[in-house]
Amino acid sequence: MRMSSAATEATAAYPARAHSGGDGMYLVKADLMVAIPISDTDLRAHLVGAAAPEDGLEHVYAQVGTAEAKLVLFVRKSSAADAERTAVRLCRRTLATSPALIGWSLVGCAAASESFVPPWLDLDTGP
Repeated sequence: MRMSSAATEATAAYPARAHSGGDGMYLVKADLMVAIPISDTDLRAHLVGAAAPEDGLEHVYAQVGTAEAKLVLFVRKSSAADAERTAVRLCRRTLATSPALIGWSLVGCAAASESFVPPWLDLDTGP
């Protein structure tokens, strides 16, 4: 699947919604089965709209094809397992509450085993 200009635009950075000093940031990949395709930007907006502060969602990348959608979520949590559970709940919540996603389903979800941002690095403060 090639990355479209819309997919490039669907890469977004969000201000930290719920920063906990001891949490790391985990990359979580999720795969969705698509019923009726929507734009990458719209899928990202549905996810961000469904996210609660306690989800720790920092960034979302979305790429929608005709039969599948790929997500990369950057989630601030205390462990990879917690980040993965949170991403599953967020995806299911989004699919259950967004009329444009009727018939879509979560196929898989997996978190990277290591935080790529050490918890001691405070990204909320600038130079």
